[in-house]
Amino acid sequence: MDKNYISYGKFAKFLHWTMATLILLNYILGLTLEKSNLYIFHKQTELTILVLLLVRVVWRLFALYPRPVESLSTMERHAAKLGHLALYLFMLAIPLSGVVMVNAYGYPLKFWGMFTLPAIIGAQSDSTSGLISKVHEYWLMS
Repeated sequence: MDKNYISYGKFAKFLHWTMATLILLNYILGLTLEKSNLYIFHKQTELTILVLLLVRVVWRLFALYPRPVESLSTMERHAAKLGHLALYLFMLAIPLSGVVMVNAYGYPLKFWGMFTLPAIIGAQSDSTSGLISKVHEYWLMS
């Protein structure tokens, strides 16, 4: 290995694995909500993922990170960047669509009981709320 290689730092690795665990947990919770009645925990985990995503993006902007592997072709490097971008977009879109869905149904969204988040949108009709719910589920299954 190149002695000048820069590895991801401990904090970046912590963020990565914490988010991966929370995303997997929330996915499983989302699939079992009808049976488990863990809606509040699902929503709290979703908000935590959004907060950690914000921290992760800020950290990524200012921290050193490994350069792409030199043996990769230009196309492979672009594909890797595109793949990372897609993952970040999903990490944003899925929880954010859940927040919009909760707002559309007219429920308050509290962050671990500390404070209530302001609504992004007001309460909507049942058909609009249902459509937003389907969008959230569709992105989850993509």
